[in-house]
Amino acid sequence: MTSIWKHTNRWRSALVAMVAAAALAACSKGEDKKADQDNQGTHATTPSTPVKPAQPHGSHDPAHGGIVMMDATYHVEIVLDTKAGKHRVYVSDGARDVLPASTFDGVTLTVAGEELAMRRSADDTVWEATGKPAPTTGAKVAITYSKDGKPVASFTNLPIEYVLTGKMPDGTERGHEDHGAPGDHSASGEHTHAAPHGGQVKSTSGGHIELVAAASGKFQVWLLDEQLAPRVATGATVKIKVAAKGYADIVATAQGDHFEGTGAAIPGGHPAAVVTATVGGKTETARFELHLEPGQPAGGDGHSGH
Repeated sequence: MTSIWKHTNRWRSALVAMVAAAALAACSKGEDKKADQDNQGTHATTPSTPVKPAQPHGSHDPAHGGIVMMDATYHVEIVLDTKAGKHRVYVSDGARDVLPASTFDGVTLTVAGEELAMRRSADDTVWEATGKPAPTTGAKVAITYSKDGKPVASFTNLPIEYVLTGKMPDGTERGHEDHGAPGDHSASGEHTHAAPHGGQVKSTSGGHIELVAAASGKFQVWLLDEQLAPRVATGATVKIKVAAKGYADIVATAQGDHFEGTGAAIPGGHPAAVVTATVGGKTETARFELHLEPGQPAGGDGHSGH
């Protein structure tokens, strides 16, 4: 009996040793695995943070056979039918995702000197207007659109050849991405004008508008022709709207070869001002970004141009 008992105890001791050794080995493997993960800088229980891919900018290829223009937020595609005089404007966002026409409050299209107030289609997919047949060369196109009662952007002096074909009259092809902040743009390229009166000059469908603004609230406006000479002011009207809460619109009055108007002191140093002029029954609009810091000339930012 004693011998059997001793053998049984020895067997039990060996079994316990085997179990302990297995447990130690498993523990060691687990620690080694964790150490390997720590050394590699990763943990199985810590998910990696996904990297948000950059959003691609929308293509400027026309979806309806027109020309695509871009402001700081939106794209508009202008489609002209010069023979029938029927024109369309489509709206999309910065990535070229289609937006309803009602994204804008209003769209004004000027083709060969004929200003057309466009209307939304019944299905709210496009702005439409019908005017006179237009030439395919030697004319200009302009478009202005607004949102929430405020101008968004204007593109002026677009050669009709460019709008119809994507090529400038000299045969050079331009990209369709006319980038820029909301305001007044020209397809003839970024250029500056030597402002005759020290202000800022913007192109319009009828020529140019020069604005001289002072922080005190005094405004002077010149209506200029293509050569920057003053146009006849007789019968014309000029209104100035400053993009500041509660700032009353200013109706400027003719003073010789220009218009003058005075409002309250202009709040802030960088408000926008929109000048709307009606000349010979036709409306021209230009948007100016004012820079009225102390020490700057009354004209704005010390330089002129688009």
